[in-house]
Amino acid sequence: RASKAASSKGVSLLGDKSVFDDAAFDALVSLTIKNACREDQNGNKDKMIALSDMKELNEVNPLQAKAAHVALMTTLIEAAKTDIPQSQLIGVLEEAKLSEERVKNLVDMYEESKPILRKVLGKNRMDFPQLLGIEW
Repeated sequence: RASKAASSKGVSLLGDKSVFDDAAFDALVSLTIKNACREDQNGNKDKMIALSDMKELNEVNPLQAKAAHVALMTTLIEAAKTDIPQSQLIGVLEEAKLSEERVKNLVDMYEESKPILRKVLGKNRMDFPQLLGIEW
């Protein structure tokens, strides 16, 4: 529950236009989705884009930007992992006090990248080590 509350608080930062103006909001959502889907044509992991690399985020408090980024990443990964309906994601974002316009923009970007994100998530798995041989 603590992580859900922290995630909700982080996502709610995206609804505060005094923290994230429209350009910063779009940049953070785009960056978060790119980082979540970071895979090149050959299936190799691309390097994550740092928040500090986005000039649109220069005016945003770094701690708030990081909190919003982590919370949004968590929310989008969970949404993709569980394949929640679009209406449920909209409800989560509205509950976090995002404006109707921001919810629409975020959901549109998410839906566009959802197949790639689900593909990347499908490749992430934990393999147990294999025992190759034992000598006594």
